[in-house]
Amino acid sequence: MEFSIEERTKLIEMKEEIPKITEKIQSNLYNEKNGLSIINDVNKIQSILTIISSYSKIKSHNLAKFNNATQYLILRIHIATQHNIWDFGVESLILIWCSAVNAMEFDFNKQNIIKLPIDINKIISDITTLGRDFKDFIKELPKEGFK
Repeated sequence: MEFSIEERTKLIEMKEEIPKITEKIQSNLYNEKNGLSIINDVNKIQSILTIISSYSKIKSHNLAKFNNATQYLILRIHIATQHNIWDFGVESLILIWCSAVNAMEFDFNKQNIIKLPIDINKIISDITTLGRDFKDFIKELPKEGFK
């Protein structure tokens, strides 16, 4: 599949936005008041990945799985923000997700544009396991908090 110079330039510009957005996400990470901003940035990256993958002849099943994990992440951020339970569990989920996004490889000369050199099933497992473990962790917190 050959791209025009304009298409290739547009795709490369979009790809180059991803690390900038993940950097912004990570700089907002330790303030639960930034939950909505982080959700918006996660959605921006998901949109970029969807647009880039739309140029591919081969649809990525791994990207579809990753999109499911992204929706789970957005839900967790939303719940943590709304219920004031923002902690290292939510932060860890976001860091895992950002790391996975930044590990993606893009090849604008091939039929399958986005490659996930990471084990997407491991990432999904990490995100969902941390989500479940988070509920158990909250139950174990001392009522009086940390000293």
